[in-house]
Amino acid sequence: MLLSDYISLFPGATREHPRFMALAEALLRQVMDLQAAVAAIPAAFSLTGAVGAQLDVVAETMRLSRADSPAGAAATDEQFRAFLLEKARSWKWDGTNGGEQAL
Repeated sequence: MLLSDYISLFPGATREHPRFMALAEALLRQVMDLQAAVAAIPAAFSLTGAVGAQLDVVAETMRLSRADSPAGAAATDEQFRAFLLEKARSWKWDGTNGGEQAL
C-alpha cells in the first residue's frame, strides 16, 4: 500500500490537524520501511538468487565453504550453487529409492 492509502483511512476530523497528520505520516513511513526490509529478507538468503560473497554467506549458514565443493576454492558461482543444492537434497533424503526430494 502507498502512504496515501493509509492516510485516507484516518477520519476527516483528524486530517484537519496538521501536526497530528505529520506525526502519523512519520510513523507510517517507518512501518512501511520495516515492511520492505522484512520482505527483502528471504531474497537475501535465497540459495537460487545469491551470487559472489552473498552465496558464500548462504553457504556459511549451511556450514560449508567453496573449498568443500568438488571444484575446490576455484568453483564458479554456478558450480558452487549446484553443489550446495545437492548437499541440501542429500540432507533431506529419507534413504528410500526415489525418496530424494526436489528443493
